[in-house]
Amino acid sequence: MLPKTITFLASLIALTSAASVREPSCNNGYWTPFFDRDNPSGDYDYEALSAIQNENPGKVCASPIGVDARLLNGNHYSTSGEIVSVNPNLGLICKNEDQEDRKCEDYKVRFCCPKEIVEPECNNGYWTPFFDRDNPSGGYDYESLSDIQKENPGKVCAKPTGVDARLLNGDHYSVGGDVVSVGPSIGLICKNSDQSDKKCEDYKVRFCCPKEPIFQCPYNAWTAWFDRDNPSGTGDHEVLSVLQQENPGKICPSPSAIDAQLLNGDSYTNGGDVLSISPSNGLVCLNSGQSDKKCNDYKVRFCCFGESTCRKEDWTPWFDRDNPSGYYDWEGLASIQQENPGRVCSNPTAVDAQLINGNPYTDGGDDVVIGPTHGLTCKNDDQKDKRCNDYKVRFCCSKVSEPPACKEEHWTQWFDRDNPSGQADYEALSNLQVENPGKICAVPSAVEAQLLNGDPHTSGGDVVTVGATIGLLCFNKLQPDGKCNDYKVRFCCEPEEPVCPDNAWTDWFDRDDPSGGYDYEALADLQKENPGKICPSPSAIDAQLTNGTPYTDGGDILTISPTVGLICKNSDQPDKKCNDYKVRFCCFGESTCPKEHWTPWFDRDNPGGYYDWEGLAAIQQDNPGKVCSNPTAVDAQLTSGAPYTDGNDDVVIGPTHGLTCKNDDQDDKRCNDYQVRFCCSEETPSCPNNAWTQWFDRDNPSGKYDYEALFVLQQENPGKICSSPSAVHAQLTTGAPYTDGGDNVILSAQGGLICENAAQDDKECEDYKVRFCCAGDNQPVCRKEDWTPWFDSDSPTRSNGLSDKETLYALRKLYPEEICSNPSAFDAQTVAGVPYTNAGDALSVGPTLGLICTGSHQSDRACNDYKVRFCCEGEETGGVNDEQVAEDLAAEGLGLIDTIKDDVLPPKQESSVVIEDHLI
Repeated sequence: MLPKTITFLASLIALTSAASVREPSCNNGYWTPFFDRDNPSGDYDYEALSAIQNENPGKVCASPIGVDARLLNGNHYSTSGEIVSVNPNLGLICKNEDQEDRKCEDYKVRFCCPKEIVEPECNNGYWTPFFDRDNPSGGYDYESLSDIQKENPGKVCAKPTGVDARLLNGDHYSVGGDVVSVGPSIGLICKNSDQSDKKCEDYKVRFCCPKEPIFQCPYNAWTAWFDRDNPSGTGDHEVLSVLQQENPGKICPSPSAIDAQLLNGDSYTNGGDVLSISPSNGLVCLNSGQSDKKCNDYKVRFCCFGESTCRKEDWTPWFDRDNPSGYYDWEGLASIQQENPGRVCSNPTAVDAQLINGNPYTDGGDDVVIGPTHGLTCKNDDQKDKRCNDYKVRFCCSKVSEPPACKEEHWTQWFDRDNPSGQADYEALSNLQVENPGKICAVPSAVEAQLLNGDPHTSGGDVVTVGATIGLLCFNKLQPDGKCNDYKVRFCCEPEEPVCPDNAWTDWFDRDDPSGGYDYEALADLQKENPGKICPSPSAIDAQLTNGTPYTDGGDILTISPTVGLICKNSDQPDKKCNDYKVRFCCFGESTCPKEHWTPWFDRDNPGGYYDWEGLAAIQQDNPGKVCSNPTAVDAQLTSGAPYTDGNDDVVIGPTHGLTCKNDDQDDKRCNDYQVRFCCSEETPSCPNNAWTQWFDRDNPSGKYDYEALFVLQQENPGKICSSPSAVHAQLTTGAPYTDGGDNVILSAQGGLICENAAQDDKECEDYKVRFCCAGDNQPVCRKEDWTPWFDSDSPTRSNGLSDKETLYALRKLYPEEICSNPSAFDAQTVAGVPYTNAGDALSVGPTLGLICTGSHQSDRACNDYKVRFCCEGEETGGVNDEQVAEDLAAEGLGLIDTIKDDVLPPKQESSVVIEDHLI
């Protein structure tokens, strides 16, 4: 029984609500008719969705998005005051025993269904069948284009122009309400962890393909591609008869189909040429028949299903190892090889089957499994009469061995790790990978084997096992003469184009160069040095040379993976030097922003006007100091807290923009209300030309301070920090942003960093390090036309103590007509282009001195190699001002006179120059 207060409230609701019923919204959908399938004469009024769908086939969609329940008189169901269950997936159920008077009212319901799916357009193309290759029982529902193409060869074009994604029941994929990635170059990818209920719906997809010839070839029995001609003469002639003559045994006598492409892999129809093409003739394109008098270059292949390309002498004998008296007739390749050692090659290129009486196997009318790497299997239970015929098979074992298809630059070196002096010649991939770390990829796509003299391995006549994931195995005991030949192998390591959904790549990173022993672009180091910019577990890695070409063009032996990064060791290379690489990582589905770097949520606007405008610039202006100038990521939600994608609105979103939703762009002309937040990872201060010094950590907080003061660092590191830095950059010694320390610090370009223990809440500072920007400081002032060329007359070698001396006096002796006697300014760089102020060496420099770097004065006992130039403002070249040189040297307080006098001073000045004998 209901309490009297609840009964009273229900009656009050009924009185106040009966007057009118507000028409409920059915956004982006339509209402069905009302249904009243039941009355409460039994135990229920049962207006359930499932029952209504069963009784009214086709009148209610599979997954309604709303429900409208009423009494039979049209009043809202709530006016009855009864206890009922109502929702779009259920309908309405009222149970008599739950009511105060033990009797339900009589109800009716209708449902809001998504608008019927409008058949998407596939202009000038055709739709493939739907594919459902995955379900969300794992981490994803992964209906990706690449996997579907791989698993359904020939059924999906290389570059679809559109995609149609749906739930398995046929509803549009958006009805599922999941966060998904959809596109013609992707397919559909749904990640369980991205969903509010942690479970994706099950989807299917189809693709729009450009209209092009669809070549049918059962069992994918295509030949290799052939390109025998190019259009440099009268045309491109890929004629069948000529191709058969030039490639004996590789094309059957009467192909059933032909396929043609441009050399770049596009369909031949994209060439737009007038040509002749047929399986009986091949392809012929005449230059004279084209509007521009020039054909494209084509390649062709032929379908040889049902016809053997095997030469007569390459067939094995017939084998009949089984009969169908049991469950099968099992003429399997592996069993035949085991029972007939040495009589069937490891990788036959074709199989032929017959009934025992010699008739073609197809005359048996059985359902069989047949293939060159399988043999023939017939299962009794699969047949209509539950009994197979008896079969025999033979295999094609070509005596001619050609290298597998692989670009030359993708082959490894040759390996010969074993010889047959023991029980075998064992050139196994697993052993070779262990013994040659980094020199063979994890999963080679092909292997080539030869005798040591370079002949094909087939010419050895041995029974061997060869495979891309095996290598080569030859056992002495299996050979007729009891002894294997000695073999060598190499592997094809073709780079795979990394796949990254939604192009979710990080920036490119180049943290190292091969000037040491490695080029070390390791993930762990990059994550540490770039906090918040790389997700914890990237799904893919992409690498290039620093000039932007694919990393494979470098030809180096290296280790590369998304969990390791890229490591190239100089000593592994033939020329003992790696190229310089950069890498990026795929962070699809993972936020690269540490939790502590997110701002609060901002909701500055609502869609009551023309927009919901959550723009970065406006939020920064409305909330000074709360959002960094250059966020690295943005996150958005509905104000209810649901993912922004649940709004199903067309929005513009990005970390440098924020979020904008325009009402007019939406189907119902109204945006949802959104809120945004931004990722503010550490911002490195601006420093032109990246002219940062090295990092300095001169102190720790064991006393009263962590004291990284500029003037002390300049005193302790002479020549390594410019006099007036334009910026300072501070971090914890762990590499984390200094702001992560949470300390009250004093930080400025002219002061450095000072942290006082007593000023902190816990009375202890973190340990910090600093670096300074020296761009523009001590930069010489000189008109462009007054600079001399760059000069580099010396370099640090062991014979000169790893010093470098680029002095004005010595250079003027070498270039008397190019350098004036009294330059007004001086400039120096390393030969790599690094300003001398950033190179980290202790130097003596000046416009009338040049540059002197003494190896023994450096922390690593070696100088960089420098080049210098001088500013000659309107002065003619002439003799050296020796007195000025002497004054500059004395002022610089250079080290031992004997180390410089021969290179700096003319002979007549040696006795008159007094230089204090001490190190810089």
